[in-house]
Amino acid sequence: MQPFRVDEEDYTDSIVLCASNRDDLVVTTAVSASRSEEPELLHSLLDSTKDSPYLPFSEDHHSKVDADQELYEATIDASATCLSVATKSKRGAEQTQTHLHAVNAALLLEELLSEGDEPLVISTIGETHAAELLRALASDDCSVTKSQSPTITHAPKMWWYYPTAMIGGLTSQYLSHFFTTSVIPNIYFNIRVIRDDTAPWSAIDEGRSQSELSYQMRSQESAYGDTEAERMYCWYAGILPTDEPSDRVTPAYPSLENWIRDSDNERFLSLLRMFR
Repeated sequence: MQPFRVDEEDYTDSIVLCASNRDDLVVTTAVSASRSEEPELLHSLLDSTKDSPYLPFSEDHHSKVDADQELYEATIDASATCLSVATKSKRGAEQTQTHLHAVNAALLLEELLSEGDEPLVISTIGETHAAELLRALASDDCSVTKSQSPTITHAPKMWWYYPTAMIGGLTSQYLSHFFTTSVIPNIYFNIRVIRDDTAPWSAIDEGRSQSELSYQMRSQESAYGDTEAERMYCWYAGILPTDEPSDRVTPAYPSLENWIRDSDNERFLSLLRMFR
């Protein structure tokens, strides 16, 4: 697996942030993994979805929660060690969903970052969310220190390209559905969940609102994958997605196939051949 390349630096670890909204509830997920761990996440995803129409790297990959509850629970259970979740209920018109997700993400990073860690934090929620997250991390009430402050970027539709984002998207979608009902899913007890009544949420949000930090788009290797095979190649090559079809990737499939054979991932080779 090739590293992410951002601002001329290589990153072999990432924390991918995903989100889902339902009624007045927002659910933010963080999936933390090294590039070397990502193939195992894809294996787990293929195992847990093998009896469903779900297809990794496909644009039309979301299933209905009510119809495929077992799919969601199996996926989350298999990935529980790399998953963290934060929830917040919207109170008042001044609280936008982007602000809520930004503070949720800051709380998740408090839990996940350790001194000396240098992960790439990737927001799938958008550029505005990345900017608000940067400001939330600068709050005096956020325990993330300046020396821990991560590199933050954003990438659209990453759940079409990366298993980490696929898992994060499925998790946030599933939990937002059940947290707004009277049913608490069993899987809830297997993952780390930060509720807004157990964290300094308001204090960090106040710091976010007062911060004047600005966010600038990173210089990053990015491209558009028009097919499942192209998106699978982008994943292998550490290429972040873009919304611009004119920036369509030029895949070096022999390189991907050699990596699959060398790493004894024949299952991925079958997947790639099916896509092509």
